Amino acid sequence: MAGALAYQTDDRQIGEQLMRSAIATYPLFPNVWSDLASHFEEDERWLEAAQFYGAAFRIDSTRLTDAVRSIANFVKAEVLDSAETVANAAIAKHGLDYRLLILKGEIAAERGQHLRAMTWRRQVTWSFPEVWQYWYLTADAAVAAEYCPEATRSLARARNLNRDFTDVLDVESRLETLRCS
Repeated sequence: MAGALAYQTDDRQIGEQLMRSAIATYPLFPNVWSDLASHFEEDERWLEAAQFYGAAFRIDSTRLTDAVRSIANFVKAEVLDSAETVANAAIAKHGLDYRLLILKGEIAAERGQHLRAMTWRRQVTWSFPEVWQYWYLTADAAVAAEYCPEATRSLARARNLNRDFTDVLDVESRLETLRCS
């Protein structure tokens, strides 16, 4: 509690010291790991945030949100092997939750595996067919993979769901460059 109060008064250094002391005293309490991770995330300390969220998930594997945040922070820190490891452990425990599918797509895209990214993203669109952003992300990955049928279909769906979205123009332009008709 003292660490949390120190963070609330914007004494981040003391807050971190106190929370680390709490972890050293009782390392099997996942809340402190997660709370400190969120402060690291606020400070854009991506790797430390990822590691601490990951620790909270390893202590209590029911904490899917901590796994998701760990993966996202590992991606931001560009530590993709660790992101993949946590993602696979979370999938083994929780199945193909849409947040894990999104992050698997992000990992694949960061690795330049655009066809794999497209496949992960397409699975999200099946769960949320009325969300234009997921269709857009699928189209973006399909264009990067130079897979015209999916790029054309997903882009059309994104455009139909949100006619005012100007970023679609970038993907449309890249699609035209591929000469997909």
